[in-house]
Amino acid sequence: MFFLFFIGSYFSKGNVDIGQSDGASQARAEIGADLAQARATLASAEAALAAAQQRGTQTGALVNDVEQARGELAEVSNAARVVNMAGDAQDVARRAGAGITGPGIDFKSGIAFIDNAVEHATRNPELTAYKLKNTAYKFSFLLVPISLPFLWLMFFWRRDVAMYDHAVFSLYSLSFMALLFALLFVLQFAGLSGIVGVLLFTVPPVHMFVQLRGTYGLSWGSSLWRTAVLQTIVAVVFLTYLALILFLSA
Repeated sequence: MFFLFFIGSYFSKGNVDIGQSDGASQARAEIGADLAQARATLASAEAALAAAQQRGTQTGALVNDVEQARGELAEVSNAARVVNMAGDAQDVARRAGAGITGPGIDFKSGIAFIDNAVEHATRNPELTAYKLKNTAYKFSFLLVPISLPFLWLMFFWRRDVAMYDHAVFSLYSLSFMALLFALLFVLQFAGLSGIVGVLLFTVPPVHMFVQLRGTYGLSWGSSLWRTAVLQTIVAVVFLTYLALILFLSA
């Protein structure tokens, strides 16, 4: 769900030599580790496929594993090439227009780990996007606990509604949205972008309304105002989730 692609490297503060930058070295090390892992995954998948072919067993799932591993290796390889390009100080200076550091933003919260994460992310947005993409799916389970307090606030006065109900509601809602986005990807690939836009802005609120009314036994009016509130909650939860995985991947 995160449509993010990755390039770049971490730079330390000020104008420094990229070849000696701790951030750039860290970026190369991380990309190198990802590249080695992707190659190992592909080699393992190909070995399993070859063994299955020799035994004469079904290989459909193994072929899919190989194709997926090749795709991941190609993606990481592209990111590694760009990160290595960033090691050329003259090339970076030419593309940046001046200096050899990323643009960054003037943001100071007074909290060290937050300031460091924001600085790294803004100076190297492409690498940050790469790290987010590879971290997001690993921590997707965090969407449920993040959303629970907000759901509780909408029903805290009801004794017949427990936190378990909110957890089930969240899981079902996330599952539905995942299936919806999978469908939207297929439609977009088929060139039906107009239908994608309509479904994207109509189906989620309708689903929220129906699920709220059915799960919690609400009236039409109660379901309507909670649907409006829930859409705001979704935005807050998503932004909170992005912030958390940004700090986890920084």
